[in-house]
Amino acid sequence: MFRILNPQKVQHSNGYIVQVADRYAVEYIDENCNARIDVDFGAIDVGVYLHSLVAKDRNGAEINLSSAERDKIFESIVSGLEAMGGQVERL
Repeated sequence: MFRILNPQKVQHSNGYIVQVADRYAVEYIDENCNARIDVDFGAIDVGVYLHSLVAKDRNGAEINLSSAERDKIFESIVSGLEAMGGQVERL
């Protein structure tokens, strides 16, 4: 379940936040890491590029994610974008 914090930022009941960083990226923020992923905001849908996902710890050091962790963060971002009202295309 998501709570809308503002039109471009939502918070899940588990505590993590998904927010639009800029025209080309979305961020995922939780207590353990910050992740950033490339997106393409189209007229109809939002393209989200799994291969571009980069996660960093709280000190800014890049984290090597397992496949399961990567998929979990990716799906969390997709869910957050959908909660913002977007139609998402996984690329």
